[in-house]
Amino acid sequence: MNGFTYPIIMKRNVTAIVFDCSDTRCPRAFRQFLRKELGLEIGRDYQQTMVMGGAAALAHGPLSKAHQKESVTDFYFMVNQAKRLVKNNRGPDGKTTIKRFIFLGHQDCHYYLEVTEHPDPKEERVAADLRRAAEEISRILNMPEIRVEAYFGRFTDASMTKLTFDDLMTRSTPKSGLRHRLTIPLSRLRRMFP
Repeated sequence: MNGFTYPIIMKRNVTAIVFDCSDTRCPRAFRQFLRKELGLEIGRDYQQTMVMGGAAALAHGPLSKAHQKESVTDFYFMVNQAKRLVKNNRGPDGKTTIKRFIFLGHQDCHYYLEVTEHPDPKEERVAADLRRAAEEISRILNMPEIRVEAYFGRFTDASMTKLTFDDLMTRSTPKSGLRHRLTIPLSRLRRMFP
């Protein structure tokens, strides 16, 4: 092709799986949160799967009659992806290296406007779906040694450029209990939403 080469990450067995929303406003904030608050680096510590709406499809299965085919497809994609990631990350002893399964969602999720039966991107609905998805994946995997976590990103400013994350499973914020504000550059938002 062009003669360029690109390095790969040599460590194959990660300890966490992250399912998050594919909203283009949030990946930077998600990565920074995972690194600064949870101590996880992409590629080294976790494997990421981005799905429109994050945990919503897993929380409900078929969400609406109008979009039933897409919702069922999304649900089974997420279930199969989770099972494969757990299975494919095994140590020398044959046991999975996965210790954590993390769901990330955020306020103003556009998935809820497009796909759900009741278009309601309010934080209570998204947070409830994150909790429900965490419970569902725990039930499906049936592996109590894997800790399942869910975090909700809430915009902290009117221009929607900063997120803070709440731990939905323990009803507190990560680490010291302080909310960590992460910035998504306004210039990036302007390019995405002219």
